[in-house]
Amino acid sequence: MRTFIAVELSEEQKNKLLELQQAIKKVGMQAKFVEKENIHITLKFLGEIEQKDLDIIKDSIEEAVQGIKSFQISIKGVGAFPSLARPRVIWADVEDGKDELIELANRIDEKVVLREFDKKPFSPHITVARLKTPKHIAALAEIERDYEEFEFGKITVSEVKIKESELTPKGPIYRDLIFFGLE
Repeated sequence: MRTFIAVELSEEQKNKLLELQQAIKKVGMQAKFVEKENIHITLKFLGEIEQKDLDIIKDSIEEAVQGIKSFQISIKGVGAFPSLARPRVIWADVEDGKDELIELANRIDEKVVLREFDKKPFSPHITVARLKTPKHIAALAEIERDYEEFEFGKITVSEVKIKESELTPKGPIYRDLIFFGLE
C-alpha cells in the first residue's frame, strides 16, 4: 500500500485554498488541482509499504510523537517549487508554527527507520496545484504578490495520521489508517 504521514487542515482553510485554486484557474494556468478532501500537509512520504510493516511504523510514530504538545499553525502566502520562474508545484506556506512542524517531521523521520524512505529535507507547505505546462508564469507572479499577506487561517495541530493513497485514473483517493494524538 502507498502511504504517507500527514496533518489535516480545517474546512475553513481548505475552503480558502479553493479560492486560491479559482484564482489560478481564472488566469488560465493548466494545472491538476488538489481536491478539497485531499488537501493536507505531508510530514513524510513513505511510499509502498507492506501491511506487515505498518505495525513497526505505527510503533515508531508513537515513540516520535511522545511528549509533543499540540501547537498552532497559520497558513499564509503562496509560492512555487522549484521556483516562481520554473513552477511545477504551487503551494501555500506555513507561517506560524513552522518550527514546531519541522521538529515534528524531524522526530518522525528519525524514528521511522524501517528502511530508507524519502530523505528530502522537510519544507512545510500545502500543495494546491501541479502545473501541466509552464504557461502564464507572469500571472503566477501576480497571484503570489496578491496572496503574499493573505491568511488562509489557523489550526491547532493535535494529531498526525498515517494515510493510504490509492492512485486512480481520476486522481488519488486518500484513506486514514492510523491516528496519533499529540499531548
